[in-house]
Amino acid sequence: MAAIIGSVTTSFKKEIRIFQQYEVWSRILTWDQKWLYIVTHFVQKGSVKQIDLETHKISTGKTFGNCGVTMSEGSKEKPVRPVVFATSVSKYVFKKGRFTVAPKRLLRASGLLGEGDKTGEFPAQCQDQGLKITEATMGKNTDDGSDLEIGRAIEEQRLRGMKYAKAWAELDTLHEELLSEHETSDCVPTIGSFSDIAGYGISYH
Repeated sequence: MAAIIGSVTTSFKKEIRIFQQYEVWSRILTWDQKWLYIVTHFVQKGSVKQIDLETHKISTGKTFGNCGVTMSEGSKEKPVRPVVFATSVSKYVFKKGRFTVAPKRLLRASGLLGEGDKTGEFPAQCQDQGLKITEATMGKNTDDGSDLEIGRAIEEQRLRGMKYAKAWAELDTLHEELLSEHETSDCVPTIGSFSDIAGYGISYH
């Protein structure tokens, strides 16, 4: 099975200076029947504290690292926000031959959706309408570890991420904006043609 990247868009917030060290943090944003959306943040090195490494825990059975000093309860001091240089959103499709594998099948097989067969799955009408699963619907106590509560928490996060994925998907319509109707059957008007480097044949129109 192959993971194929469909597209990626990056928005820069701050300059990344030459030779400046930075870290790349990625997380699952959301998924639908076809695409898995990943959001990636380029941040200043050391500005994000990791609690643990799941890969280390799986391979050794031991925890790794900690989150450092935690804020005391009732403290009015605001936590320090990480310095974000840029944010990227990418989408992946999974193929087995010509067959498209739904992302939720891979997530469940990877153990990321809990142990229940229905974890993370909710009625289609809830998903289509993008209904937000609130704390009230999840129950007052969501720490009991049950598959139902885990599934509801996962679905809440998926629906939160879907609003960004839908807005980003609107950019796909720009593929049709290269040429207008009259330009497809006539010459394209341009302001000028400029060579980048002499001898390389690169020009901008």
